Amino acid sequence: MTLAGLIEAATLRDAAAKRHLEQGGRLYAGADFYYMSVLNDWAFGVARALTGDTREAAPRLTHAAARASAMGAQAIEALVLPDLVEVRIAVGDLSGASESAERSQVLAESLGTTVASAHASYARGLVALAARRVTAARAALQAAADLASSSGLRLLQARALERLAQAYDGSERVSRATEAARLYAAIGARRFEERALSELRGLGAAGRRSAQTVGELTPREREIVALVRSGLANRDIAERLHVSERTVETHLAHVYGKLGVASRRELVQG
Repeated sequence: MTLAGLIEAATLRDAAAKRHLEQGGRLYAGADFYYMSVLNDWAFGVARALTGDTREAAPRLTHAAARASAMGAQAIEALVLPDLVEVRIAVGDLSGASESAERSQVLAESLGTTVASAHASYARGLVALAARRVTAARAALQAAADLASSSGLRLLQARALERLAQAYDGSERVSRATEAARLYAAIGARRFEERALSELRGLGAAGRRSAQTVGELTPREREIVALVRSGLANRDIAERLHVSERTVETHLAHVYGKLGVASRRELVQG
């Protein structure tokens, strides 16, 4: 229920997301599902934040973080805190956001995992960006993107890149915002993708041109992607399409760039 609700919120199916998360809240209300209840609170808060309802999201996420802390579930708390930081900034509570970011860093040091470090770096970067400490924001958000990438956390990577873009101007901003939008498109996070595209369209002619290319594949590229996902090797694809193997490789290189994937496996999984 929780995972379904979160996915639906990210893909613009708000009514279904709310239904699943409310069902999850009822299902996990008992003591036997305490961990799932905390995760459901977190997911509900994230879903509300995605629809712009930060006032409802803030108490949900605060409650989830407090419950995770009380039960000693550091990994869950580390997951919740960056979203709480983001929402607290959105409602104008920079002091509270800073406290949550500091707690996130403490957890990262305690857990000693790349995943926790990625989340903590993202939280620090958000606070630095909100406080207009541009150099610190760039460093933290780039670290978050790199750590998320190395851990396979593609949504967090894209979110870090999207915020990183806001720490730059001109072509640097367009480039990073485009990278974020392409990664969102590759993983099917439509709500995040639309947000990034809206940002791009507000960055002048260069941004509008870049927004038009995000996720766009030519008919031939779509055909090759379908054949790759069906399990065919490049040589087999070349024979079927009556082109050279080098041509297939060139098309795939373009596809990887447009969709923000780094390998054939990521393309198949996407």
